[in-house]
Amino acid sequence: MRSLFFQSLFVFGLWWAVGGWWGLAEPKQGVGKGGGHGRMSDQDRATIHSLFVDHEKIDRRVEVIPAGYRSTTTSKDPEVAKRLREHVKGMEARLESGKGVRRWDPAFAELREHYEDMEISVKAIEGGVMVVVKGRTPAAVEVARNHARIITGFVEKGESRMHATHPAVGKREVPDDSAPANESRP
Repeated sequence: MRSLFFQSLFVFGLWWAVGGWWGLAEPKQGVGKGGGHGRMSDQDRATIHSLFVDHEKIDRRVEVIPAGYRSTTTSKDPEVAKRLREHVKGMEARLESGKGVRRWDPAFAELREHYEDMEISVKAIEGGVMVVVKGRTPAAVEVARNHARIITGFVEKGESRMHATHPAVGKREVPDDSAPANESRP
């Protein structure tokens, strides 16, 4: 009996080791409110990395609107514009399904926490994409605007910001976009 137990344990361990090596024993993709995650596809990851590399080919404009922001992110390069649309569509689908994005980054974890409190509209436009985000709560408005600032930083700085972490707005003061730069929000 003892021998059968150890044989079973050995077979399971061997299956796990070989399955993990061949990708057969991938961990289950977690989903759900509050930071679910799942492995990002190689294609999605490649698209994101290519956008960081091509950041100088991207033009991004953000307008603060009541309860959120409107961004237009475009490129004169048709291939980059196509990747922008793919990326935004992929991230929208990922968040809609309950999965997280960059869960190791406090600001993105916070975005996942408040995602259900946001109304998001995505529209393909010439050369890229327009996104309108409105928060349904004051916290969601701040989280959305913080996300817009972070993405703008990605476009401005490219690969040097790819692995940066960002504080969650619930953990620090965030300047009000309508206040002068040298004033902080109450």
